[in-house]
Amino acid sequence: MYQEKIRHILAKNKIIKTSDFSDSNIPKNYLPRLVLKGELIKVGRGIYIQDWSNYDEYKIFQFQHKVPIFSFLSALYLHGFTDIIPKYMEFTVYSGYNASRFDKNNQVHYVKKELFSLGMMRIETPFGNHVNCYNLERTICDLIGNRSKMERELFVSVMKEYVKLKDKDLNTLFKYAEIFGIEKEVLEILEVMLE
Repeated sequence: MYQEKIRHILAKNKIIKTSDFSDSNIPKNYLPRLVLKGELIKVGRGIYIQDWSNYDEYKIFQFQHKVPIFSFLSALYLHGFTDIIPKYMEFTVYSGYNASRFDKNNQVHYVKKELFSLGMMRIETPFGNHVNCYNLERTICDLIGNRSKMERELFVSVMKEYVKLKDKDLNTLFKYAEIFGIEKEVLEILEVMLE
């Protein structure tokens, strides 16, 4: 009886959570058995994969941490603006959020709670899973607002790519720029790029 339910879960999911088993009324002690048999690999607390080809660090991170939204370089990567896999994950949380449990190699950004979800969307990772990420216009505003902390060459390259996009949403970009108080900077940069 449990074997059929387990096969169904394994066929449906690349990444398996303990809750997938408990939701199907399968005793949790089956998970360690599957790990011992080599049918699952434990990659985090309550998170398993069937083989290393399913290891999606962005989705696994999102399973472990519900609040963070991928931003800055991680957002650029997820939007396909760079094919270089970032050395660390970059994400945003709201001010006051306890970020002490994050890996010190990750880059955490803070924003006022009322601006936290502005521009959040679901985006597909290269592995076909969906995670929370800022849309392109919010990402561009974040980059412009923090350009002094960014590699100049990368910044210029991203801005040139954005300007060339056919489906860019300049209305949304300027709306966000106004909210963040960087309209002047956004306008100046776009004017330079459009020359």
